[in-house]
Amino acid sequence: MKLLTLNTHSWLEENQQEKLTYLAEKIATEAYDLIALQEVNQLWTNDNQTTELKADNFGGLLVKALAEKELFYEYHWVPVHLGFNKYDEGLAILSRQPVNQTKEILISNDYAFADHRRRKALGVELIINGRSHWFFSLHFSWWQQNPDEGFQKEWRTLSAQLQDLKHQQTGEALIFLLGDFNNPAQEKEQGYQLIHADGWQDTFLLAEKTSGSATVEAEITGWENNQQGIRIDYIFVSEKIPVHSSQVCFDGQNAPVVSDHYGVEIAF
Repeated sequence: MKLLTLNTHSWLEENQQEKLTYLAEKIATEAYDLIALQEVNQLWTNDNQTTELKADNFGGLLVKALAEKELFYEYHWVPVHLGFNKYDEGLAILSRQPVNQTKEILISNDYAFADHRRRKALGVELIINGRSHWFFSLHFSWWQQNPDEGFQKEWRTLSAQLQDLKHQQTGEALIFLLGDFNNPAQEKEQGYQLIHADGWQDTFLLAEKTSGSATVEAEITGWENNQQGIRIDYIFVSEKIPVHSSQVCFDGQNAPVVSDHYGVEIAF
């Protein structure tokens, strides 16, 4: 299988339509089996969140562009919070294989929709060779020293929910976590190390071949003083599996830059 994760920063990019075209072209070339996207936006038009897909939903437009290329995906999107004071900002998953079931998890405290601290996880289950495989699109908060806020709270909540998914009557599920974790791999005793301590495997480290590392190269929203390449976008898996390759994409070398984040793709 081939997986892709990308924080799209949608409708916030210059030359957005051109970048949407680049994104669709790369996906059509690679024919990823499953794609996890974050910051998948549509214009916000009222005081409450809506699950309605509007005409400008970035992921919906991407799915249409791919269908025009004869590549068809099942599309799932969930709004998470008000983004940049004007968007229903959400998570999305595109799957070429029929989805058996979906799961939506509130991983932060139950903040109002207008509060950017509100965070969710969006998961889909695929049955592959008779085994349950779950794939989650995630966009975590930054590390906070207070364990009841930010990444620590969100990770603890998610972990508890995933334990129930792992152990099923049909056998133990294989779970993939894809997305923007907002915790650099090089930071000691923070989020990345916490994930490893809980037994999750970084597919970048499992891969036989790797290309690229950093997924953010400069100052962006939330990392205003960043002056170095940092790896904050990951694909984790619940157990050690053979991974053929892991590479950074949409970095100007492996496909044009389409966002303030680069993407990560793996083959396993």
